[in-house]
Amino acid sequence: GWGQLETLQQALELRYVSLDILDRDMCNANWSKGQVSSLIASMQSLALSEEVTQQVRAILEKNARRKYTENMICSGKLGYRVGSCFGDSGGPLFAVTSDGKFFQVGIVSWGPGGYLKNGQKVCNMSLDDLYSAYTRVARFADWIAEQMK
Repeated sequence: GWGQLETLQQALELRYVSLDILDRDMCNANWSKGQVSSLIASMQSLALSEEVTQQVRAILEKNARRKYTENMICSGKLGYRVGSCFGDSGGPLFAVTSDGKFFQVGIVSWGPGGYLKNGQKVCNMSLDDLYSAYTRVARFADWIAEQMK
């Protein structure tokens, strides 16, 4: 895509990366775990006992919202910080067939967020096992065909 690079600069030429399509349940579990951990960390100033903290954690984990729906593809590279970034939204996610043909399976939707570094947005590409979400094009094929008439 044309998104932000590791140098915090915008890409001047089209870039690509090879990613894997990941298990949605794993992506949701990782998302929930990250959200719960973040909430628990922010509660530390309350000086709750370990027992109360564990009770709160259990409640949060049980009720954590599933971020990746069936209309999405979770994609990234396990163990690597690569993926979509600021400026990539709307770009394609392609798959390659065994005979080398490309076909579009997704559209860049969102990533795990970002943070400010020296006043600039920085991507959390695959940070803490959080991955990018892509719209699952096949779910909308009929609607796309209808709009193109």
